[in-house]
Amino acid sequence: MYQITYLFGAGASANALPINKKMDGESAPSQFISELERFKTTIEQFDEASIHLDRIEEILKICMELGTPDLCAKYLLETANMPKYRLLKRLISNYFSYKETVIEARPNIYSTFGRNEPRPLSFLTAISSDQKLPSNVKIISWNYDSQMEIAAEKLRLFNVNAPNKIDGFSSWPNIGSDFNRDFVASPPFLMHINGIAGYNYSLRNFAEPIENPLSLDDEADSLLSFAWEIAEDGKRLFTERRQKILEKMCEGTKYLVVIGYSFPFFNRKFDKLIFQKMAPSLEKIYIQDPYNDGRELKAQYDLGRKVEIVHINNADSYFIPYEF
Repeated sequence: MYQITYLFGAGASANALPINKKMDGESAPSQFISELERFKTTIEQFDEASIHLDRIEEILKICMELGTPDLCAKYLLETANMPKYRLLKRLISNYFSYKETVIEARPNIYSTFGRNEPRPLSFLTAISSDQKLPSNVKIISWNYDSQMEIAAEKLRLFNVNAPNKIDGFSSWPNIGSDFNRDFVASPPFLMHINGIAGYNYSLRNFAEPIENPLSLDDEADSLLSFAWEIAEDGKRLFTERRQKILEKMCEGTKYLVVIGYSFPFFNRKFDKLIFQKMAPSLEKIYIQDPYNDGRELKAQYDLGRKVEIVHINNADSYFIPYEF
């Protein structure tokens, strides 16, 4: 059976969560930076005596200067500023947790974005049958949000209190009792390359939920893990398993569907690995993006003549290949 693999970028959650897009002009901050600034104000209202507020202000200034929180994180790591690097990751993780839990329950406060991204639920509903997902469909996501898990739970494909127990849906990093499952031998339906928001890394049980998204006083390392991090960052279990699971998920891919992903330079190590592992079987790439047609990918990743690239500019719903 041929495999269809999806590759998600931030645009796959753009109806619910901010992306690195300018708000009102080139001099304006991106959506993501503006949301983090707003979140800092919310934290300050919750705990005006927080020792981290000044450092967050400094971090946000660097974000503004470099244009994105991701580049700010890379800068902080390259300059060996580990306290601020880990604080920025906690800020991002807590923001997404707050957005997907607190604001989900009170949708009229704080954010201009929708409650949840509607496309995951429509997508899972369309491809599922008898509460089962097709075994030949996988999702590799650069996003650390839980929009797909939220949709799966609504469709009763996923139980947040006992994840990965219902036939068809599984995710990694999984955050429940199925941590010891061999995801290399049996790859998940959904993989978050950069980890998942709302959890701290734990040597004891891999992931522990953050207690309060409005508190940044927890010094634990976030489960978020950018592509440039290596095993020396302390998250050995995460970094060792990440690449092995990714490689296994790419094997046998005949059709690749790229949604809302721009292939940034700092992710290139993993993006090259993805295309290398798909190369023996890959025949067609669908690029779903209103603007980018993916034309540069053939030269950028040495895809060869046999790989056809098809541009899908309508992003109202996640594209399902004609070969499905």
